[in-house]
Amino acid sequence: MRRAESSAAASFLQGPNGNPTFQSCHETQTGKPCAPARAAVISKLSRESRRGKQGRHPDRGSVCFWPARLDRGRIDRTMVDQSPSSDRPAHQGLARKRRGPLAILLLTGLAVAAAIFGRQFFAPDSSEELLSAARVALSKKDFAAASHAARALLKHEPDSIAALTIAAEAAVRSGRPVDALQWYERIPDGLGESSVEARIAAGEIYLRQQKQLTEAEDQFRRALSQQPDHLIATDRLSFILSLETRHWEALPYQLAMIRRGDVTLRRLYLICVNELGHTDESIEEYRELAPHDPGVLLAVAERHLAQHETAEAGALLRAAIEARPDWIEPQLKLGRLLLSAGRLDEFVEWDEQLPEGADEFPALWVLRGEFAADQGESFRAAHCFARAVELNGCHRGAVYGLAQALLSLDRRDEAETYLQRAVRLQAYTNAVFDAFTHRPEIDRQRAERASGIAASLGLRWEEHAWSFLAENAAPSRDPQALETWRDSIPEGLSLNRIQPSIAEQLRFDVASLSPSTDVDDSSGSTDHSSAPRDGTRPRTLFEAGRDPASSVSFEDRAAACGIEFRYENGADPEIDGLGRVYEFTGGGVGAVDFDQDGFPDLYFTQGSRSPPVASPADELDRLFRNVSGERFLDVTLKARILEDRYSQGLAVGDVNADGFPDLFVANLGKNRFFVNNGDGTFTENDLSDAEGAPSWTTSCAIADLNRDGLPDIYCVNYLSGDEIFERVCRDRNGIRNPCLPVNFSAAADCLLVNAGDGTFYSATSIGEATRDNGKGLGVLAADIDGSGDISLFVANDGVPNFFLRNTTSKSERSPRFTDNALPAGLALNGDGRSEACMGVAAGDANRDGRLDLFVTNFTEETNTLYIQQAGGLFVDGTKVAGLAQPSYHLLGFGTQFLDVDLDGDLDLIVTNGHIDDYRAAGQMYAMPPQFFLNAGDGRFAEVPALTLGPYFQKHFFGRGLARLDWNQDGREDTAISHLQANSALLTNTTTDVGNFVSLQLRGASSDRDAVGAIATVFVEGVPTVRHLSAGDGYQARNQPLLHFGIGSAQFVDRLIIRWPSGRVDELDEVPVNRMLLAVEGRPKLFRLAPSD
Repeated sequence: MRRAESSAAASFLQGPNGNPTFQSCHETQTGKPCAPARAAVISKLSRESRRGKQGRHPDRGSVCFWPARLDRGRIDRTMVDQSPSSDRPAHQGLARKRRGPLAILLLTGLAVAAAIFGRQFFAPDSSEELLSAARVALSKKDFAAASHAARALLKHEPDSIAALTIAAEAAVRSGRPVDALQWYERIPDGLGESSVEARIAAGEIYLRQQKQLTEAEDQFRRALSQQPDHLIATDRLSFILSLETRHWEALPYQLAMIRRGDVTLRRLYLICVNELGHTDESIEEYRELAPHDPGVLLAVAERHLAQHETAEAGALLRAAIEARPDWIEPQLKLGRLLLSAGRLDEFVEWDEQLPEGADEFPALWVLRGEFAADQGESFRAAHCFARAVELNGCHRGAVYGLAQALLSLDRRDEAETYLQRAVRLQAYTNAVFDAFTHRPEIDRQRAERASGIAASLGLRWEEHAWSFLAENAAPSRDPQALETWRDSIPEGLSLNRIQPSIAEQLRFDVASLSPSTDVDDSSGSTDHSSAPRDGTRPRTLFEAGRDPASSVSFEDRAAACGIEFRYENGADPEIDGLGRVYEFTGGGVGAVDFDQDGFPDLYFTQGSRSPPVASPADELDRLFRNVSGERFLDVTLKARILEDRYSQGLAVGDVNADGFPDLFVANLGKNRFFVNNGDGTFTENDLSDAEGAPSWTTSCAIADLNRDGLPDIYCVNYLSGDEIFERVCRDRNGIRNPCLPVNFSAAADCLLVNAGDGTFYSATSIGEATRDNGKGLGVLAADIDGSGDISLFVANDGVPNFFLRNTTSKSERSPRFTDNALPAGLALNGDGRSEACMGVAAGDANRDGRLDLFVTNFTEETNTLYIQQAGGLFVDGTKVAGLAQPSYHLLGFGTQFLDVDLDGDLDLIVTNGHIDDYRAAGQMYAMPPQFFLNAGDGRFAEVPALTLGPYFQKHFFGRGLARLDWNQDGREDTAISHLQANSALLTNTTTDVGNFVSLQLRGASSDRDAVGAIATVFVEGVPTVRHLSAGDGYQARNQPLLHFGIGSAQFVDRLIIRWPSGRVDELDEVPVNRMLLAVEGRPKLFRLAPSD
């Protein structure tokens, strides 16, 4: 290593996982003192200094530190005039003239003798002797003597670099870092290597001992200003800026370190998370000693922001800005906070007062783009996102934001470039995270995968680094590997992260857009967004001056009604947490009126103790018959249902159009299909020939996907391989960890087409519905985009979601789909990231007539509310709706929209529960369920658990969740399955409710179940829209009932139904507070009573 790369106070060593560690200058890599060798060096240097030679380090490879040329660089000082004063008395001059030559000669001799005698017996040591003494004392660890000698020398030569350095090092090694900093600060910049080493040494003290990040940063920047390629200064700045979450500023230093050979998994990980705004480094030790340091304030604020603790984050950010108004990053984080909170006036004012240089940060342009998009200004949003991409073509929020802005401007061809890049950026992040979690070993296959994706993104340095790691040891830990690394670097490779040619391709010509560009809504969707929303709208309970939250309540009546069911997931009871991957998914629940008496019955799927081995007789799926809305009876055996496999979700539909619902059960292994005989019993229909090899189906849906009037079956499959049954995952220390989906291959989904003769055939090889990279957990079948066709949304775990748009022509028998998730805005969240998605709720959240989707996600992600815009484009409205912060610390599974107070606005329920025990890390294991009340404008407020009832005050491992009105009182209820607890029948006991209309649909030209129908009720001229869907929730089947809350209104103007066949029926006479049946093509509604 070059001398300029040595530290004046410490030597740099590579620690575990690539972390920098520091040893004091008297230690070696083996931990043994190096004093003997150093003493010899000092003795030699002392001898050479007497001969006028410059001291040099004897061994460039040694970890013992000794500053080079300590006696070099003394600064000339202006000499002070010591001549006698000119105003002496006159008689002194006369006396001097009388002195003779002999007296003068005598006096001169005496003076010379006195000088010689005094120098020998009374004069202080010479500078060389003091310097030598200081060095010897330092080598013997006599820091007091070394300090004393150095101070003595400084009295004679105040600017001696050698003395200042020894005094500083003696102070450091005797535990006086403040004194050391004062000595180092006296060494000015501009003196070459000595100045650089002083800055490095001072920076190390600030960083490692004083924990003052800002002061340390200043020292290292001063070092780099004098020696731009200094290795240690570059490394420390990359560390400090990343720790402070100033990742955009840290990026050039991270790349410079890779160029110098510091190719480690951690370094590549830090570069990858640059735009994610987080790092895994701990700030606590810095926070304890320097809590008011601006860098510490910024890092802690970022942690609060990540936890959605906005008040704490805001206070810290403002303090950091006050301390360092020139820093851009705290300003940007404050802007993010204001925009997320909807404080738009403050955001505009904030933008107008940003410091100089802010425009060079891509995150600023992303914020401006999001603000413009929220205001409906697509042109301005595109301009802002394009500028952000120009600055950083790897910023996923910028790339994805530009794609969505172009889509909203109907520039689909240009948007496709950025959509595909967003997906590749997500894939690269997944690959890097996967490789990083397997450290310290470097897995060749994972490194090669990361290298390949980096190459496709134009990330030349990262491509080269990953490729090198796949073939060699980390260069920074092996001198020979370092030379190999340097030799392997392609000539002319610039330090830009993105290859210039790729960066040029990413530039978007904003001038090609017209500010007046309009969006053509050609989707054919039903748009009621122009309907009046003023005083003509029926008043909600909010608007009537009442607080509905105070009256909303639920009661778990499962036990009281005779439902006793607990899911068996096969987990080891001796272990807290999960051992195998299949243990976390849980079981499903579905409403199925199998006897057609008007009361929804309940079916619960069951697991087993040792899949794929069949369950014993006491661990079977259970069918509970609803007896007149008063109690439930277990009729599983009477119904002749014997389902003993490891079951997951279920689907219900009348596949043979005989008027009785049939049952499809998703399993880990072979699925099962039970045909309803119409007499209260079922017969199994083996679909093995159609399905092929057994798979792991988590969720499923039954709907007519090819418009032939016969319902088909879509199976969402999760993971594949025999390892899913046996593999127990462990970390590198051998400690059991939960098995994650990244550890397994994905399983292809399955589409079973109804042949019309009681059999099905597989369409797995047709269209994009067969993609095998989904890892799906949730599904929705509905007319999602208002096109009139039933499409599919699949919630995938950790990879982009699917939106399988139905493109089947009338002449085609087999359904055909195109994955439209990316251009529709459903593949990723608003930041361009895929999430670990589980459940799906579908409904018109903001009452604009379009279907919106709410998706539950993993802990430390937020759940995501996708709001549908005109033209079929979905945008992430989670933060604006108030649903981000409440979900961050929870892990959601089942979810449903339901109008609990019947005011016409869809409320939201979520069941939560972790997949493993992370209580030691401060996370909840069992988790509370949540209920959110819709304020009437698409914004939601979480209702306190104390007002909702005892169920919400407990913690569960919630999984499946189905919606139904089991007691037919007009208020929607839910059934919920749990792990490690009995299932719940959560009954709506809200007292202050509005009027309602409940509607069942029966198809004629359409299939009998009429999944995909859209019904609109008009009350006082204002529409309320409901969509009949299948599969939504999580491993669930809802009661096929369209429920309209109409508030205080007593009458309904009219009802419009658009059937899957395309037929539109309009009905005028619509009774309220009734359960009604609409038959396709019939001019009147039928009133339903129990047992009709």
